[in-house]
Amino acid sequence: MSAEPTSPESTGAAASNTSPGMHASAMRSGLVTVVLCTCVASGLFWFLLRHTYPIFEVPRELSTPVMFPSPEFVAAHRAASSRVDRQHAALFLGLYGALVSAVLGVGEAVHRRSIRTALVGALVGGLIGALGGVVGGLVAQVTHETLKSWPSIAPATRAVVVRVLLFGITGGGIGLAYGVLAATARAAVACAAHGALGGALAGILFPLLVVAALPPGPMDVIVPHRFDQSLLWVGLTSVLVGLMLAIAARKPTTGTPWPPPDEVRS
Repeated sequence: MSAEPTSPESTGAAASNTSPGMHASAMRSGLVTVVLCTCVASGLFWFLLRHTYPIFEVPRELSTPVMFPSPEFVAAHRAASSRVDRQHAALFLGLYGALVSAVLGVGEAVHRRSIRTALVGALVGGLIGALGGVVGGLVAQVTHETLKSWPSIAPATRAVVVRVLLFGITGGGIGLAYGVLAATARAAVACAAHGALGGALAGILFPLLVVAALPPGPMDVIVPHRFDQSLLWVGLTSVLVGLMLAIAARKPTTGTPWPPPDEVRS
């Protein structure tokens, strides 16, 4: 029996039904993979943070206690402390963004079985994630210093605002790095928005959980290095950003993957 001819209309309909743009997602990583990747990268970051902080220090001549410090000494000490805090914020948040973005890219590459995706995700994604972390860390530190000089701003309010900026910008950078693996700018923007939203949620919840569940401790440190605070800081942000990126990856706006997945050989 001869096969019935296929009409152009039916061919076009079939193609439209299977086109990448109509697929629920061009990203191959599922919820478990995305969250697992963010948690693995964050665990590595937490280990490095615990074993390397602090890297920068205030000069010894300014860190030595003085019984009656002069105004010049106080100003110099404040400037040096601010510089050290900004350096730590930029370095560690940049490292966090780079690690999470790179591991997410590698996780996506495993699902696509594509070496090119691994290279793009690890190198380009890591660079974008690092940039987002550096910007987030610096913006948060500068905002913290500015709000601290305003007595009318309550410490709790300052803590929430600073953390929302810190995690929101960093999460947005991670999301943008992950969205680069999709084909369209719309997909990258969608992933960046979801990453920023997950980070902002972590910024709201983190100060509340610190007050409610952890022993009293300093809340003015942008990069917490105490065991319990740093673990909550890293874990909460990673889970929420990972969940939001997994949601973004399941939306039609993700378009087609880039680089394209390896072709299946017949």
